[in-house]
Amino acid sequence: GDIRVNGQPVNPAVMTQIAGYAPQSDILPGTSTVWEYLVFHANLRLPAEYSPAEKKARVRSIVSQLGLKKITESFIGDDYTRGISGGEKKRVSVASELLHRPCLMFLDEPTTGLDSTNAATMVELLSSLAEQGVIVVLSIHQPRSDIFALMERVLVLSSNGEMVYSGPTVELVSFLSSLPYVPSVPQQMNVADFMLDLVIKREMEVVSSIARDFETQFPMSTMLESVSRQSPGANGWGEINVKHTAAFTTQLQSLSVRFLRNMYRHPFLVFLNLVCTLGFSILVGVSYWKVESDTSGIQNRMGCLFFILLYLALMSLSSIPIWRDQHVLFLRESAAQAYGSSAYFISVILFDILPMRVFPPCFFGFFTYWMVGLHRDCRFCLTYFLMILIVANIASALLSMAIGAASPSNRVANYVGSLTILVLSLFGSFLMNKGNLPSACQWIAAVSFLQYGYEALVVNEFHQSKTLFTLKVPIESLPPLSVNGDGVLKQFGFNVGAKSYDLLMLMMLALAHGLLGYIFLSLSGRHILDRMLNKLYSLKPRWMYQRSIGMPTYETLSPGDDQLYEENVDQEHNSPSPVRSHRTQSYTESIDGDPGGDLTSPLTTTIDPDNVQFQMGTPEGYCLTWHMVSKCVMVGPAVNRKPTQILYNVSGIAGFSNRTSDVAASSSAGLFVVLGPSGAGKTTLLDILAGRHTVGTVSGDIRVNG
Repeated sequence: GDIRVNGQPVNPAVMTQIAGYAPQSDILPGTSTVWEYLVFHANLRLPAEYSPAEKKARVRSIVSQLGLKKITESFIGDDYTRGISGGEKKRVSVASELLHRPCLMFLDEPTTGLDSTNAATMVELLSSLAEQGVIVVLSIHQPRSDIFALMERVLVLSSNGEMVYSGPTVELVSFLSSLPYVPSVPQQMNVADFMLDLVIKREMEVVSSIARDFETQFPMSTMLESVSRQSPGANGWGEINVKHTAAFTTQLQSLSVRFLRNMYRHPFLVFLNLVCTLGFSILVGVSYWKVESDTSGIQNRMGCLFFILLYLALMSLSSIPIWRDQHVLFLRESAAQAYGSSAYFISVILFDILPMRVFPPCFFGFFTYWMVGLHRDCRFCLTYFLMILIVANIASALLSMAIGAASPSNRVANYVGSLTILVLSLFGSFLMNKGNLPSACQWIAAVSFLQYGYEALVVNEFHQSKTLFTLKVPIESLPPLSVNGDGVLKQFGFNVGAKSYDLLMLMMLALAHGLLGYIFLSLSGRHILDRMLNKLYSLKPRWMYQRSIGMPTYETLSPGDDQLYEENVDQEHNSPSPVRSHRTQSYTESIDGDPGGDLTSPLTTTIDPDNVQFQMGTPEGYCLTWHMVSKCVMVGPAVNRKPTQILYNVSGIAGFSNRTSDVAASSSAGLFVVLGPSGAGKTTLLDILAGRHTVGTVSGDIRVNG
């Protein structure tokens, strides 16, 4: 596809710089208040030259315009915390996107889940926003008549993603009346309901005929060409609003405060990681109370040490669902370019993983170590014991984080994580003697943090111990054999001097797990595991897919440098893209006006994708156009995937269009609505227009201001 801003080709990374996007599901931090959440985004999205007071003034302005004053001090809410209503969450999501004054605003079904009154209120707010010069494109499922009357332009999609109508709302009825095979719209019936019944209940041949007749009567290519000639890009006028990117230190500070706040406001996390570990450490101490020095005592010591490691590993897996909820929020906010992967990853390490993984293992040193009667003859053995547990726990948590970041869902993450821990446990030198490992499986032991952690704990327990251990054999005529701790280690195949080496390897594995997690986090939205499976079973060449559905060759939007756009799972890497890939870097040039003013208060920022400059200022005429946008994806079981058409030749015009009578006749942008039944591809179209990641092959032409 081809995306242009002021006539210059840009990639989805630049589109996300100039557009705001509110997803259908309200992905918000439940433990933050509305005020805290908006101030968080103000600190990240407004230029550094803004003082804290000016940023708060901007937040107060948005809160006032969206009617959120009464709930500013209320928690947003989640599964564990009661919070605001669904309609209020919708407005909070929109408010966070309006802080930086975007020139385009995409909303995916903003009225879903709202009652009719709140839905009308939400659309009225969006209508007032459009009157101030912002292009507002939204999808909607079934609007009532007064809501539909607020829409200036409408795009109607059929059940299979085909464009049935795209134009002014007031001309929709007259177009339908011109078709002899379409019944007239009843006077008392909502036009939107009539159109939905038409595209859902009538035969597909009839719907396709409507689409063909519309293209015949109103050729979109002619209208788009007219708009392109009079666009700001064609005449050298018009300015494009772009987002500000906060400094790394600002991102790190804001994220750190959020994680700290989330930690002390989330009692479930504290209970799970501290209270449960405290109780479990006492339970293990009681179970292995004062172990003896005979054969059973040796087994009990080793079993106790391995069980502690296994408990910490499993506890890290239990936090995957909670971490995945935070990860979904990260995907949304990073896609909006609020912050980067590096700042998020470091904040997670410093203020989430380290506090929750350093303190719990200490309970085993304070209680279990003395209750069981572990090594007492060494001055620093307890210190080594705690160090080994802490490093192993951090390595386990980072491994769980990497698995969660690479998995497409909680179910897959839990399954892969549990399987990984089981395999590493099998080669952890407890269930299988270290000296008897099959040569083909020794590499698994070499990358198992459980193996290094367990060996380090065992060596720490028995090496240089003054206790004489008695090895009994089940033959009465043979006397028991007394050996020291080093003899026990040699008997079970452990290296006497491996404690420092094992601790070093634990640290190296923790770093490797962290690096792996960071890589997967940077590629978030790609679902690494899912893509690997698809790649294994994607054996058909691309031309077979195209021939089977009778479609032309598709070009793919360039993923750019933000890693937000996902290529086709089968052939994207081999597909040439006509779009140049621009590296974007934003910086503040000048600031004028009152930051607490209206949505169109002037603010100037410069973005330089290969020396293409855009200015941020008062909107004076934006126009978004798209032509012949199509999309195909592969669906079905991985071994028998088939091409399915999601969108087919969809076109539209949204934005300031008073420059030509062929397009519209209003002096404001108005609302553009995407109407269609469930599964018509409304969300997919918005994702493509907004430059967000999407799976599949996309073709078409998308332009902003020509």
